[in-house]
Amino acid sequence: MIGKYIGYNYTTVAGSPYGGHWRNLRSICGLEILCTNCLNNFQPIRQHEIKVLAHRVFHKSGDSPFELKSKLFQMSYNIIMRMVAGKRYYGEEVDSEEAHHFRKLMEEVNSYGGASNPADFVPAIFLLFSRSTENKLAKLSKKMDALLQGLVDEHRRDKSWNTMIDHLLSLQESEPEYYTDQIIKGIVLIMLNAGTDTSSATTEWAMSLLLNHPEVLEKARAEIDNHVGKDRLVDEADLPKLKYLQSIISETLRLFPAAPMLLPHESSEIARSLASTFHEARCYW
Repeated sequence: MIGKYIGYNYTTVAGSPYGGHWRNLRSICGLEILCTNCLNNFQPIRQHEIKVLAHRVFHKSGDSPFELKSKLFQMSYNIIMRMVAGKRYYGEEVDSEEAHHFRKLMEEVNSYGGASNPADFVPAIFLLFSRSTENKLAKLSKKMDALLQGLVDEHRRDKSWNTMIDHLLSLQESEPEYYTDQIIKGIVLIMLNAGTDTSSATTEWAMSLLLNHPEVLEKARAEIDNHVGKDRLVDEADLPKLKYLQSIISETLRLFPAAPMLLPHESSEIARSLASTFHEARCYW
Protein backbone atom coordinates (compact mmCIF):
# COMPACT_ATOMS: atom_id res chain seq x y z
CA MET A 1 0.00 0.00 0.00
CA ILE A 2 2.89 2.37 0.53
CA GLY A 3 3.46 2.31 -3.24
CA LYS A 4 -0.13 3.39 -3.77
CA TYR A 5 -0.29 6.25 -1.28
CA ILE A 6 3.28 7.43 -0.68
CA GLY A 7 4.60 6.36 -4.10
CA TYR A 8 2.02 8.34 -6.11
CA ASN A 9 -0.05 5.32 -7.12
CA TYR A 10 2.91 3.18 -8.19
CA THR A 11 4.40 5.80 -10.51
CA THR A 12 7.86 6.10 -8.88
CA VAL A 13 10.86 4.17 -10.13
CA ALA A 14 10.70 1.88 -7.08
CA GLY A 15 7.02 1.00 -7.37
CA SER A 16 6.20 1.34 -11.05
CA PRO A 17 5.60 -1.91 -13.00
CA TYR A 18 8.05 -2.76 -15.75
CA GLY A 19 7.23 -0.95 -18.97
CA GLY A 20 7.78 2.27 -20.87
CA HIS A 21 7.16 4.53 -17.87
CA TRP A 22 9.59 2.62 -15.67
CA ARG A 23 12.26 2.64 -18.39
CA ASN A 24 11.85 6.40 -18.80
CA LEU A 25 12.20 6.95 -15.06
CA ARG A 26 15.32 4.81 -14.90
CA SER A 27 16.76 6.71 -17.85
CA ILE A 28 16.05 10.04 -16.13
CA CYS A 29 17.76 8.90 -12.94
CA GLY A 30 20.77 7.52 -14.79
CA LEU A 31 21.28 10.25 -17.38
CA GLU A 32 19.88 13.39 -15.77
CA ILE A 33 20.22 12.92 -12.00
CA LEU A 34 22.98 10.42 -11.19
CA CYS A 35 25.31 10.92 -14.14
CA THR A 36 29.02 11.45 -13.43
CA ASN A 37 28.92 15.15 -14.26
CA CYS A 38 25.94 15.78 -11.96
CA LEU A 39 27.54 13.91 -9.07
CA ASN A 40 30.84 15.76 -9.56
CA ASN A 41 29.00 19.08 -9.29
CA PHE A 42 27.78 18.07 -5.83
CA GLN A 43 31.18 16.90 -4.58
CA PRO A 44 31.73 20.03 -2.40
CA ILE A 45 28.50 19.19 -0.54
CA ARG A 46 29.72 15.70 0.29
CA GLN A 47 33.12 17.00 1.34
CA HIS A 48 31.59 19.61 3.64
CA GLU A 49 29.21 17.20 5.39
CA ILE A 50 32.00 14.65 5.91
CA LYS A 51 34.17 17.36 7.46
CA VAL A 52 31.29 18.40 9.73
CA LEU A 53 30.95 14.81 10.96
CA ALA A 54 34.73 14.38 11.39
CA HIS A 55 34.91 17.63 13.38
CA ARG A 56 32.04 16.52 15.61
CA VAL A 57 33.60 13.11 16.27
CA PHE A 58 37.02 14.61 16.98
CA HIS A 59 35.76 17.18 19.48
CA LYS A 60 33.13 15.08 21.27
CA SER A 61 34.48 11.56 21.45
CA GLY A 62 37.59 11.83 23.62
CA ASP A 63 37.97 8.76 25.81
CA SER A 64 34.22 8.28 26.25
CA PRO A 65 31.92 6.16 24.03
CA PHE A 66 30.50 7.98 21.02
CA GLU A 67 27.21 6.98 19.38
CA LEU A 68 27.89 7.08 15.65
CA LYS A 69 24.75 5.57 14.09
CA SER A 70 22.53 8.65 14.31
CA LYS A 71 25.38 10.92 13.19
CA LEU A 72 25.97 8.84 10.05
CA PHE A 73 22.24 8.93 9.33
CA GLN A 74 22.13 12.72 9.73
CA MET A 75 25.16 13.15 7.49
CA SER A 76 23.61 10.99 4.74
CA TYR A 77 20.32 12.87 4.91
CA ASN A 78 21.98 16.26 4.79
CA ILE A 79 24.07 15.24 1.77
CA ILE A 80 21.05 13.98 -0.17
CA MET A 81 18.82 16.85 0.93
CA ARG A 82 21.38 19.47 -0.07
CA MET A 83 21.84 17.78 -3.45
CA VAL A 84 18.07 17.57 -3.95
CA ALA A 85 16.85 20.86 -2.48
CA GLY A 86 19.84 22.78 -1.12
CA LYS A 87 18.78 22.47 2.53
CA ARG A 88 20.09 20.92 5.74
CA TYR A 89 17.44 19.36 7.95
CA TYR A 90 19.61 17.50 10.48
CA GLY A 91 22.21 18.55 13.01
CA GLU A 92 22.47 20.28 16.35
CA GLU A 93 22.54 23.70 14.69
CA VAL A 94 19.36 23.02 12.65
CA ASP A 95 16.28 23.97 14.64
CA SER A 96 13.70 25.34 12.20
CA GLU A 97 10.03 24.37 12.21
CA GLU A 98 10.34 23.17 8.61
CA ALA A 99 13.20 20.83 9.57
CA HIS A 100 11.25 19.39 12.53
CA HIS A 101 8.21 18.81 10.32
CA PHE A 102 10.31 17.14 7.64
CA ARG A 103 12.08 14.83 10.10
CA LYS A 104 8.80 13.75 11.65
CA LEU A 105 7.22 12.94 8.28
CA MET A 106 10.27 11.01 7.05
CA GLU A 107 10.31 8.94 10.25
CA GLU A 108 6.70 7.97 9.59
CA VAL A 109 7.37 7.17 5.93
CA ASN A 110 10.38 5.02 6.83
CA SER A 111 8.43 3.16 9.52
CA TYR A 112 5.75 2.15 7.01
CA GLY A 113 8.26 1.45 4.26
CA GLY A 114 10.19 -1.01 6.41
CA ALA A 115 7.14 -2.87 7.72
CA SER A 116 5.35 -5.80 6.10
CA ASN A 117 1.65 -5.52 5.42
CA PRO A 118 -0.24 -8.86 5.36
CA ALA A 119 -2.60 -7.54 2.67
CA ASP A 120 0.33 -7.15 0.27
CA PHE A 121 0.75 -10.93 0.36
CA VAL A 122 -2.88 -12.03 0.81
CA PRO A 123 -5.18 -9.39 -0.75
CA ALA A 124 -8.28 -11.27 0.47
CA ILE A 125 -7.63 -10.15 4.07
CA PHE A 126 -7.42 -6.45 3.17
CA LEU A 127 -10.74 -5.52 4.80
CA LEU A 128 -9.84 -7.37 7.98
CA PHE A 129 -6.40 -5.96 8.70
CA SER A 130 -5.55 -3.02 6.48
CA ARG A 131 -8.32 -0.44 6.67
CA SER A 132 -6.69 1.39 9.57
CA THR A 133 -3.28 1.32 7.90
CA GLU A 134 -4.77 2.59 4.65
CA ASN A 135 -6.39 5.56 6.39
CA LYS A 136 -3.12 6.45 8.13
CA LEU A 137 -1.17 6.19 4.89
CA ALA A 138 -3.72 8.36 3.07
CA LYS A 139 -3.29 11.12 5.68
CA LEU A 140 0.49 10.75 5.66
CA SER A 141 0.61 10.94 1.86
CA LYS A 142 -1.22 14.28 1.87
CA LYS A 143 1.24 15.74 4.38
CA MET A 144 4.25 14.40 2.48
CA ASP A 145 2.92 15.62 -0.85
CA ALA A 146 2.35 19.10 0.57
CA LEU A 147 5.94 19.24 1.84
CA LEU A 148 7.41 18.05 -1.48
CA GLN A 149 5.17 20.39 -3.47
CA GLY A 150 6.36 23.23 -1.26
CA LEU A 151 9.97 22.45 -2.17
CA VAL A 152 9.15 22.30 -5.88
CA ASP A 153 7.21 25.60 -5.75
CA GLU A 154 10.00 27.29 -3.81
CA HIS A 155 12.56 26.35 -6.45
CA ARG A 156 10.18 27.34 -9.24
CA ARG A 157 9.96 30.84 -7.73
CA ASP A 158 13.67 31.17 -6.97
CA LYS A 159 15.85 29.90 -9.81
CA SER A 160 19.17 30.83 -8.21
CA TRP A 161 19.56 27.35 -6.70
CA ASN A 162 21.62 24.61 -8.35
CA THR A 163 19.99 21.40 -7.18
CA MET A 164 18.37 18.28 -8.60
CA ILE A 165 14.95 19.90 -8.31
CA ASP A 166 16.15 22.86 -10.37
CA HIS A 167 17.53 20.53 -13.03
CA LEU A 168 14.23 18.64 -13.20
CA LEU A 169 12.30 21.92 -13.42
CA SER A 170 14.47 22.98 -16.36
CA LEU A 171 13.57 19.70 -18.06
CA GLN A 172 9.92 20.42 -17.26
CA GLU A 173 10.11 23.62 -19.30
CA SER A 174 11.15 21.67 -22.40
CA GLU A 175 8.90 18.63 -21.84
CA PRO A 176 6.04 19.74 -19.54
CA GLU A 177 3.78 16.86 -20.58
CA TYR A 178 6.16 14.30 -19.04
CA TYR A 179 8.14 16.11 -16.34
CA THR A 180 5.08 16.91 -14.27
CA ASP A 181 5.28 18.00 -10.65
CA GLN A 182 4.19 14.50 -9.63
CA ILE A 183 7.10 12.90 -11.51
CA ILE A 184 9.53 15.36 -9.91
CA LYS A 185 8.14 14.77 -6.42
CA GLY A 186 8.33 11.01 -6.93
CA ILE A 187 11.99 11.20 -7.94
CA VAL A 188 12.80 13.41 -4.94
CA LEU A 189 11.03 11.00 -2.60
CA ILE A 190 12.93 7.99 -3.96
CA MET A 191 16.24 9.84 -3.68
CA LEU A 192 15.55 10.60 -0.03
CA ASN A 193 14.38 7.10 0.85
CA ALA A 194 16.91 5.12 -1.18
CA GLY A 195 20.00 7.25 -0.67
CA THR A 196 20.05 7.92 3.05
CA ASP A 197 19.49 4.98 5.40
CA THR A 198 21.19 2.61 2.95
CA SER A 199 24.39 4.68 2.88
CA SER A 200 24.52 5.27 6.63
CA ALA A 201 23.80 1.61 7.44
CA THR A 202 26.55 0.40 5.09
CA THR A 203 29.04 2.85 6.62
CA GLU A 204 28.05 1.68 10.09
CA TRP A 205 28.62 -1.97 9.14
CA ALA A 206 32.01 -1.11 7.63
CA MET A 207 33.06 0.66 10.84
CA SER A 208 31.90 -2.27 12.94
CA LEU A 209 33.79 -4.78 10.79
CA LEU A 210 36.98 -2.73 10.92
CA LEU A 211 36.83 -2.42 14.71
CA ASN A 212 36.34 -6.17 15.01
CA HIS A 213 39.23 -6.87 12.62
CA PRO A 214 42.05 -4.56 13.76
CA GLU A 215 44.55 -6.13 11.35
CA VAL A 216 42.37 -5.04 8.42
CA LEU A 217 41.99 -1.58 9.93
CA GLU A 218 45.76 -1.30 10.23
CA LYS A 219 46.28 -2.26 6.57
CA ALA A 220 43.68 0.29 5.48
CA ARG A 221 45.32 2.98 7.59
CA ALA A 222 48.74 2.16 6.14
CA GLU A 223 47.38 2.38 2.59
CA ILE A 224 45.82 5.78 3.29
CA ASP A 225 49.01 7.09 4.92
CA ASN A 226 51.02 5.90 1.92
CA HIS A 227 48.80 7.35 -0.83
CA VAL A 228 47.13 10.31 0.91
CA GLY A 229 49.34 11.25 3.81
CA LYS A 230 48.48 12.36 7.33
CA ASP A 231 47.89 16.05 6.77
CA ARG A 232 44.44 15.89 5.13
CA LEU A 233 41.27 13.83 4.83
CA VAL A 234 40.72 11.27 2.10
CA ASP A 235 39.20 12.86 -0.99
CA GLU A 236 37.02 11.21 -3.62
CA ALA A 237 39.84 11.67 -6.13
CA ASP A 238 42.02 9.42 -3.95
CA LEU A 239 39.69 6.42 -4.16
CA PRO A 240 41.09 4.91 -7.41
CA LYS A 241 44.48 4.60 -5.66
CA LEU A 242 43.05 2.98 -2.52
CA LYS A 243 42.54 -0.57 -3.78
CA TYR A 244 42.47 -2.16 -0.34
CA LEU A 245 39.83 0.29 0.86
CA GLN A 246 37.75 -0.50 -2.23
CA SER A 247 37.95 -4.19 -1.33
CA ILE A 248 36.74 -3.42 2.20
CA ILE A 249 33.74 -1.57 0.80
CA SER A 250 32.92 -4.39 -1.63
CA GLU A 251 33.20 -7.03 1.08
CA THR A 252 30.98 -4.99 3.41
CA LEU A 253 28.30 -4.75 0.71
CA ARG A 254 28.59 -8.48 0.06
CA LEU A 255 28.22 -9.44 3.71
CA PHE A 256 25.63 -6.82 4.60
CA PRO A 257 23.76 -5.61 1.48
CA ALA A 258 21.97 -2.31 1.93
CA ALA A 259 18.59 -3.78 0.96
CA PRO A 260 18.59 -7.52 1.78
CA MET A 261 14.83 -7.76 1.19
CA LEU A 262 14.66 -6.71 -2.45
CA LEU A 263 11.67 -5.01 -4.02
CA PRO A 264 9.00 -7.38 -5.38
CA HIS A 265 9.17 -8.46 -9.01
CA GLU A 266 6.33 -9.24 -11.38
CA SER A 267 6.88 -12.06 -13.85
CA SER A 268 6.28 -11.06 -17.48
CA GLU A 269 5.79 -14.64 -18.64
CA ILE A 270 5.48 -18.16 -17.26
CA ALA A 271 8.80 -19.51 -16.03
CA ARG A 272 9.78 -22.80 -14.43
CA SER A 273 12.66 -23.60 -12.11
CA LEU A 274 13.02 -27.16 -10.82
CA ALA A 275 9.70 -27.96 -9.14
CA SER A 276 8.46 -24.35 -9.05
CA THR A 277 6.28 -22.61 -11.60
CA PHE A 278 6.21 -18.81 -11.75
CA HIS A 279 3.00 -17.67 -13.37
CA GLU A 280 2.59 -14.66 -15.61
CA ALA A 281 1.65 -11.28 -14.06
CA ARG A 282 2.24 -12.50 -10.51
CA CYS A 283 4.21 -10.59 -7.89
CA TYR A 284 7.13 -12.42 -6.26
CA TRP A 285 9.53 -11.39 -3.48
